[in-house]
Amino acid sequence: MTMRKKPSYTIAAFLLFITLLMLSTPVLVLAAPPLQSGNLLVNPSFEGGFHYQDGEGELKVADGWVGWYVDEGDKPPLWKNRRPEFGLTSEAIRVHHGAKAQQYGIIYSTHLAGLYQQVSGIPKGAKVRFTIWGHMYVYDDDPNKQPGPLRMKVGIDPTGGTNALAGHVVWSPEANATGWQQFTVEAVAQNSTITVFTFSNPEWAMKHLVANWDEASLVIVSTPTPTPRPPTATPRATNTPTPTPTPENTPTPTVTPTPTETPTPTITPTPVTASVCVLSFEDYNGNGRRDAGEGLLPYAVFTISDARHVIDSYSSNGLHEPHCFYGLEPGTYFVSELNPPGYESTTYDSWGVALASGSTIDIEFGNRLMPSPTVAAPVKPSPSPTPVALLSTMGQAAYNASGIIVLILAGAILVGFNLLRRSAA
Repeated sequence: MTMRKKPSYTIAAFLLFITLLMLSTPVLVLAAPPLQSGNLLVNPSFEGGFHYQDGEGELKVADGWVGWYVDEGDKPPLWKNRRPEFGLTSEAIRVHHGAKAQQYGIIYSTHLAGLYQQVSGIPKGAKVRFTIWGHMYVYDDDPNKQPGPLRMKVGIDPTGGTNALAGHVVWSPEANATGWQQFTVEAVAQNSTITVFTFSNPEWAMKHLVANWDEASLVIVSTPTPTPRPPTATPRATNTPTPTPTPENTPTPTVTPTPTETPTPTITPTPVTASVCVLSFEDYNGNGRRDAGEGLLPYAVFTISDARHVIDSYSSNGLHEPHCFYGLEPGTYFVSELNPPGYESTTYDSWGVALASGSTIDIEFGNRLMPSPTVAAPVKPSPSPTPVALLSTMGQAAYNASGIIVLILAGAILVGFNLLRRSAA
């Protein structure tokens, strides 16, 4: 007969210990992952594939990006803002990092062009930063020829639009980057989709003006902090106590303190600023006024300054003028225009303006194409009479009188002959 052992209490005690340990350990709650992090761009290094935009072989653009451009190739001057050729380059001098970079340009012409990429899923109100490396390859057969302003910059459309020339695009400062330079711009997203742009618009044509872009990045710098709502308090039911009757005693009068006069705060008025708005127009008839049909001119450079220094400057694009210099304190300012290339002024190039608080002054600068210089035909000098030598003159006179001399001699011989005959007889 086998004796059965009593069950051991060791296992039960161990299970009870584990249960108590779990109940006393705080629970780790995992936080939600951030909305977005890292580089938000597609193919930021341009090392991925490519596509032929609009089916054009001359528009070879890196995947994830779109090429944009302004084509004015059918308008004079014919070298200005022609459609560039887009392509991917692997030349070491045109690649900042890796094996490839995006480039675009057009031979013996200028361009107004760039790249853009739309990015979605951005928290509205978030501050974003766009950076990219860029430079312009410049070359001409004439070693003494120098490029004009290259006008390279980058921008962010906080609304997600695709028009690089829209007025609400936030731009970085312009640079003449003939060597690699990093461009940076920040903006606050107004929609869940934003757009990043590159931009280049060299002023003067050369044999080669090729923009190169590489190593792009878009990151979220900060997100808006939501304002917490105060909790809504649920009123609790309270028991109204039953008043306890008090004996009727004569109340002691309460002395009311004299109120202290609160000083009225002094309100400092906020100064109202003024503004100056400028534009350049093509004055076809040269009358100094902007008439119907006289359009805007690009490449005019406006400068505004006070008595001490230059405050700001702006280069027109002929599309989004007038341009306004805002935030000016009341006072005296000087506004000047540098004419577009090839144009002469039909109005004054400099103005002095006195700005009152809250005022706006509009100034329109007129310009017209300079006339082509007329080349005058060279005046042929009248030939001076050649002086005649004295001996030649005497010889000519003797020659002219030789016939008369011969006749006289002949007559004298005839008379002498007759006299000899008479004397002989």
